[in-house]
Amino acid sequence: MLPRQRPVHRSGLNRSDLPPLGFARRLGRWLAAGVALVLVAMWGIFALLTVHQFDLARQSAVSDTRTLTRLVEAWNRSTLLRFNFLVASIETHLKLGHTESSLTELLTRQKSADPDLFVVVEVRDRRNTLIATSDPLFPINSARNFDSDLPSSTDTIIGMPRSVEGRTLIPVLHPLHAPDGSLIGSVIAEIDPGYFAGFSSGLGLPESASIVLIRADGPLLARNIDALGALGTSYRDSALWSAFVSAPAGSFETTEADGTPRVVSFRSSAEFPLVVSIGFSSRTVFAEARRHAINTGLVSLTLSALIVLATIMLLLQLRRRAAAEAAAETARAAVHSVGSGVAVVMLDDDRRIALVNPALCRIIGTDADTLVGVRLRHDMLADTLGLCAAADWPDLAAVETVRELPRQSQDGVSRWVEIRSSPIRDRFGMARHAVLVVTDVTE
Repeated sequence: MLPRQRPVHRSGLNRSDLPPLGFARRLGRWLAAGVALVLVAMWGIFALLTVHQFDLARQSAVSDTRTLTRLVEAWNRSTLLRFNFLVASIETHLKLGHTESSLTELLTRQKSADPDLFVVVEVRDRRNTLIATSDPLFPINSARNFDSDLPSSTDTIIGMPRSVEGRTLIPVLHPLHAPDGSLIGSVIAEIDPGYFAGFSSGLGLPESASIVLIRADGPLLARNIDALGALGTSYRDSALWSAFVSAPAGSFETTEADGTPRVVSFRSSAEFPLVVSIGFSSRTVFAEARRHAINTGLVSLTLSALIVLATIMLLLQLRRRAAAEAAAETARAAVHSVGSGVAVVMLDDDRRIALVNPALCRIIGTDADTLVGVRLRHDMLADTLGLCAAADWPDLAAVETVRELPRQSQDGVSRWVEIRSSPIRDRFGMARHAVLVVTDVTE
């Protein structure tokens, strides 16, 4: 009888140790579905973070441009208010009855004090006859156009930009009133459009930033980039005009006339018919967010590739495990279906018993659970199986062998047994298991 001993090792092919047939396939499906969910969640988070980064960049640009439009609008308002103060001084001179020469001296002093603002200052009577001027050489017959589609809401009227001897100028008119309120004439100042936009040079604007100044009825008065439009031309099909007619201030994204996409903020003056817009290039605004998105995307892509690669490797392992389960079930069924006169033993690559059929258990007088997992060693073969001498038991071979050996049973009867050893190879052709078929061939 086989001595009952604790098995050294349990083979993975033992029925009690194997999961139910098909478990590896189901596990593979669950794994694939779980990995897909993880990837979807990871890329969803990446998309949300990217959108959030771009929103933050957009909000920052809108905040900056709104602040800058307030500064530029305040600069332009202060410019026109200085002109209004000059008009008030001229009205005082006329009220006090100063001579024409003193009035000319006043205009000359104002021009000298700020030549960049007042290119020329003229005082005219009700019939538009020149009374005094800061520059007698300025062309008298320079066509001035103060027409507007909108009624003037202030005394200050801004004319259309036009070229005067090769220089673009904007005429600004303010009526002169007598102490009783009657109209006695007007003051006209010629201002270089660059003066309105020149203030922006000290604001530290980013590259490709745009500054646009339009009159409230549409004509372009000033811009810092020539490609943004022709001075004096109305662009009522532009995004700026569409936004302005809807609200006195706001922000939007558009591609401006020079072909540059920008984040733009605009603001209209409450005192003068002016609208100021400042735009930051979208490329500059979203540069940091774009770099962050690219870096995050590369990290996500690398992680995704690693996860997919690991999943593929696991799925291949599970596929092999599923194939091994199927092969094990087939082998088990084949082994157990062998007739009662034939004893079958299946060994693994470490010479451990992986499967035995009931015939062998009956021959030896023990159960399969006791045999499975026992490593066959030469010094215990005879006692373990009781079939033949230890030296006669075949090793795990890479080729099929057939041997006939005498056997002395416990009842003293001599018999001959045939031991057939057949290797089981893996997909690389290596012998990993062996099936031993023991048949009584005594005649």
